[in-house]
Amino acid sequence: MLELLYIISSIIKLATYSTFYFRKQIYHRGNKWLIDIINTISENYSLLNECYTSDLSEALGLHDIMIAQKNDDYILIADIIELRLIPVIEEIANLIMSCFVEQEVNYSNRISGHDLDRFKKGLYETVFHSEPITDCIYETECTNIAGVTIVLEERGYRYYYSGNNNPYMDALNFLNSDISYEGCDYFIYGAGMLYEAEVILDTRPASEVYVYESDMYIIKLLLKYRNVKHILDNERFHLIIGESGQILDYLDNDRFRLLFRMSSIRHTHDENIRNAIEKYCVKQSSVEYAYNYMLANFYRNIKRRNDWEPIDIIRDRIEDKKVFLIAGGPSLDGTIDYIKSNRESGIIVAVGATAKKLNKNGITADFIVETDPFDRDIRHIIDNIDIKNTGLIFLSTVWYKMLDFSGKKYAAFQEGFDHSVEYANNNGFNIVTGGGSVATVALDICLRFKAKEITCFGLDLAYTNNQSHASGVKNMPTVTNSSNIIRVKGVKGNMVPTVFNMLTYKEWIENRLRDVTDVKITNVSDGAYIEGMRNLAVDSINLI
Repeated sequence: MLELLYIISSIIKLATYSTFYFRKQIYHRGNKWLIDIINTISENYSLLNECYTSDLSEALGLHDIMIAQKNDDYILIADIIELRLIPVIEEIANLIMSCFVEQEVNYSNRISGHDLDRFKKGLYETVFHSEPITDCIYETECTNIAGVTIVLEERGYRYYYSGNNNPYMDALNFLNSDISYEGCDYFIYGAGMLYEAEVILDTRPASEVYVYESDMYIIKLLLKYRNVKHILDNERFHLIIGESGQILDYLDNDRFRLLFRMSSIRHTHDENIRNAIEKYCVKQSSVEYAYNYMLANFYRNIKRRNDWEPIDIIRDRIEDKKVFLIAGGPSLDGTIDYIKSNRESGIIVAVGATAKKLNKNGITADFIVETDPFDRDIRHIIDNIDIKNTGLIFLSTVWYKMLDFSGKKYAAFQEGFDHSVEYANNNGFNIVTGGGSVATVALDICLRFKAKEITCFGLDLAYTNNQSHASGVKNMPTVTNSSNIIRVKGVKGNMVPTVFNMLTYKEWIENRLRDVTDVKITNVSDGAYIEGMRNLAVDSINLI
């Protein structure tokens, strides 16, 4: 019976692969898996037929698949597999699973000596005597593909390590967003993602897969309730258990693509690992998540070349001038009166989100900077700028509707986006360094154009007074304690709460300022202390 369960799971996996690639019009891959489906069913037809009361061949749609294949009708093939073949195989799977008691679904006795060598000598017995490393409850739950998913129960809530419908399809969809990395090596944090590891091994033959798991009890459950022999036996699969010291090397290595699910890191007790994963995500997400939006915006913005000038043209407006750089952090509330009173003593360069607050307080910025590639509240910028006196500085990949702003517009071309760099180089334009946030872009421009003095307001890079932004900047709730909060040195010498994206901006600024010696830079804030700047608390603003 165990062998039949594995055969059924294999058929559903192959069927999932085949329909996935047929739907994506990658027909050669779809056909590869389709041939494997037919062969597997043919080799095990008598066993499958014993579990089904009707005409199995007719129910599976095998004849109709053959006709569709002869006519190269791949859409129809995918439909037949999804609507007829997979439901019938799932029906057989559910029938067999219902006949098993928990003790009988045990694949662990099938681990061979060769597998044990690959598993690590001496570790097998340790795993099978292991208990959970947390106080949480682990359970297994049957899936519709004759397999299991692991469920973690914590404080009355259940967290799934993989879906319980078709984890293979979940894994394919998860990896589909990662298609540009096909061919690289993968580091997977958490053995709960073993379905993803299996899909990579099956569909990406050039990739090595390294799976790390700190909790041996998870491995115990997987070895017992899933047939993982074919995974362990794959020379491209590597299992790392409990050796947290090695993990940071993998995360810092550009050779590896990190994959993880939040359920896998919920109970990570090693803060260094948690921090490294957070930093990795911030680093990757700044471009990857938004790439398609950025590309579409870039081409639309370039087509409107007559509507903007390159930022190079405003260099003389900043060079050798005193600049007020205004960000939207909570400390801006305590400095707004100072900015208004001293408006005429400097050039104001402000991030777009502060436009409404500045306008409400009678402050006209010289330049508003916007970098967001998404359609997120752009009206709060366009509707709250004095177009007679304010220019809009925008990254080349900004949401294209920003160019509907009727005032002066200046395009900045950023490092890290190849299309932007190429366009700037071909036209002799300056290239700015992004840093990941609109405030870092604004700072880089001011430094690049040789401002004489830069005073930053609202550059908290922390949840000052447990707030994410100044009043009237964004409608953000009070920040509460969570596992994502970390504490860093504050301007007042205290420890202030922040999160990793803001910490990354802070580190970028500190690196950017490392060799800057000819510009006086002051940060007026009650937030994070920024090395390389003169840090003044808001109540010391008179010392500027």
